[in-house]
Amino acid sequence: MHDAPIETVILADGDFPVHPVPLALLQGARRVVCCDGAAVKLLDAGREPDWIVGDLDSLPEPLRARFAARLAADPRQDVNDLTKAIRFCAARGWNDWVILGATGGREDHTLGNLSLLVEHARGVAGAALVTDTGRFTPLYASGRVASRAGQQISVFSFDPATAITSRGLRYPLERLRPARWWQATLNEAMGPAFELVFDGGPLLVYATHAAAGDPGGPDAAAPADLPVALTIAGSDSGGNAGIQADLRAFHALRVHGCTAIAALTAQNPGGVRGVQLADAAHLGQQLDAILDCYAVAALKTGMLATSALIGVVAGRLAEHPGIHKVVDPVMVATSGARLLADEAVEALRTRLLPLATLITPNLPEAEVLAGARLDSAAAMQAAARELAARYGCGVLVKGGHARERPAHDLLCLPGGGCWWLATPVVDRPRSTHGTGCTLSAAITAALAKGRSLLEAVIDGKAFVYEAIRTGRTVGPGAAVLGQPERLPRSVVTVEVARNGAEGTD
Repeated sequence: MHDAPIETVILADGDFPVHPVPLALLQGARRVVCCDGAAVKLLDAGREPDWIVGDLDSLPEPLRARFAARLAADPRQDVNDLTKAIRFCAARGWNDWVILGATGGREDHTLGNLSLLVEHARGVAGAALVTDTGRFTPLYASGRVASRAGQQISVFSFDPATAITSRGLRYPLERLRPARWWQATLNEAMGPAFELVFDGGPLLVYATHAAAGDPGGPDAAAPADLPVALTIAGSDSGGNAGIQADLRAFHALRVHGCTAIAALTAQNPGGVRGVQLADAAHLGQQLDAILDCYAVAALKTGMLATSALIGVVAGRLAEHPGIHKVVDPVMVATSGARLLADEAVEALRTRLLPLATLITPNLPEAEVLAGARLDSAAAMQAAARELAARYGCGVLVKGGHARERPAHDLLCLPGGGCWWLATPVVDRPRSTHGTGCTLSAAITAALAKGRSLLEAVIDGKAFVYEAIRTGRTVGPGAAVLGQPERLPRSVVTVEVARNGAEGTD
C-alpha cells in the first residue's frame, strides 16, 4: 500500500525520518511547515522550509535572516511549537496534513505529540503522525481502515468506557472496553482493510510500515500467500552469482523463486572458463512453462547475450504488463569492457527497457544509455532523470559516487522523485562476488511483496549490506555472500537529490 501525496507536512523537531514512507511523504508534499529547529534538519536533507513556526529559540540567527519572509514567530510558552504549527495550518485552511519528526528524544514529548494529534486532527483529511516504524491515525467514528495482510495493528482508547468491536483482525475484539492501553494492541490485519466499530472514542490506530514476510519481522507470510518471483539469467557453476545468487536471495526474503536459464557458465570466483548460451526457442519454452502456471508478481533479468534472446524475453514479457520487471542491463563491465554486441544493445534499448519497472545500470552502462560522460553528481542526476522519463520507469544507477563514496547509488523515478542511497562500507569482506545479482534479486523480491520502488531499493541495499557483512568462506580461496536473517534498513541512508544540484545539496 502506497501513501498518496499530501498537501502539507508538519515537521516537528524530533528525529528526522529515515524510513522511505515518511521520506516519500516529505518528498511529495506541496509545502513543509517546520517547527522551529526542524528547519535545520530539513535543509540538511536538501529541501528548504516553506514556513518556520514557533518561538524560534532553536533556529540559528543566519537562518532567521535567510528565511525572514517565511517566519511565523510565536513566543508563547503555554503551548508547544507543534501546537503552534497545527494552528498555523488551520488558520490558512490547510486541512490536509501529516506530522513527521514528532518522536525520538524525550518520551514525554512523544506522548504529548500523540495527544495533540488526537486533539487537533478532527476534520483534517489524511491526518496522521508518521514515524520510521509506522503510522498513528486518529479515528473519531466507526469505520474501515486500509491495511495489508500481515500488517501489525494496535488500537488505543483514551476512554475505558469505549466498547470496541473489530472485523478483519486476526485476534477479534468483541465489545472490548480496554481498561489498559495494551489490551487492544499487538494485533494483525488479515486483508486489505479492517473495520472498527465503537461508541464513544476517539481511538488511535497504529499500523506498521513493514510488509508481510519481511525477514526478521513477526509478520511472515503464510505459505499459501507466498509471493512468486522469477529470475531470467545465467547459471553460475560456482554458486556465487546469477541464478544461484538470485534463488538464495528469494529464499531468504521469503518469496518462491522460479528460473529461466539464459546461459550455462563454467566459473568460480577466479574467473569464467566457458559459457554455453541457451537456445532462444528453449528459453521461450521455459518462460511459457512458468508464466502459464505461476502467479509471478515480479521478475528480474540478468545478462541476455544476444538480440535473439532479448527478443524472446521481451516478446513474452510484453504479454504480462502486470508483472514488475527489474532489468539489469548487463552490457558494460565496471572495468569498461563491452559485454554485448551493438545489435544486442539496440534490442535491449528498443524492446526490453521500455517494459521495465526498474532498470539498474552501473555507471558505465548508464553512460552508454545516456550517451554522455557522467563525471559529476549533477550529470548523473540529469542522465538518470532523462532515462526515467524516456523509458517511463525507475532508474537505479549503481555506484553514483564511486570515485568518492563507493556505497552510494542514485534512484530516480519517472514522476520526478530522486534519492541518493548509501550503506556503510564493510571492512575486509569475505566476498563481494554476486552483489549486483543479489541486489536486483532482493529488489525483485520486495516488489513481489508489494513494496514501493523506493522501499524495494532500500530493502535491496540493506540486504546486500548484510549479505556482505555475513559472508562465509566455503573453500580454499573461495567465499560466498551470507544469507541475511534480518533487513537492517537503518543502515541505509536516504537523501533527497535536488534537481540540478551537486550531490544532495
